[in-house]
Amino acid sequence: MFEFINLTGMVLKSFPVGEYDRRVLILTRERGKITAFAKGARRPNSKYGAATGPFSFGVFKLRESQTAYNICDADISNYFAEFRDDYVKAAYGMYLCDVCDHVTVENNDESRMLKLLYQSLRALLSPSFTNEFVRCVFELK
Repeated sequence: MFEFINLTGMVLKSFPVGEYDRRVLILTRERGKITAFAKGARRPNSKYGAATGPFSFGVFKLRESQTAYNICDADISNYFAEFRDDYVKAAYGMYLCDVCDHVTVENNDESRMLKLLYQSLRALLSPSFTNEFVRCVFELK
């Protein structure tokens, strides 16, 4: 029997799987880093298309089975759409996501890392801080 769970998190990476599906790596507050599948996310007009892109932060409704998670719904509160206009900031953001991918583990409390990542991405978009400063502070934390 399938069980539905709601997890707050951010998409770190997204990979194509098969013809229309996507495999996403999500850093969640409750369960750490997880891998989930979004069926049909690469189809035109898919409801999961934008929700499975990098930097998507929100609440994901997942179906948990014995072997994997499947995305059933997503309530995205921040897409960080400003990264689409500035490729340098987007590259820094992807670097931060990549570091989070390497230092986090599955089934671990990663709420502090998720908060650090979210605040660092917001700081990248702020004109008050330079990209290098945000990167250095993130690496130190």
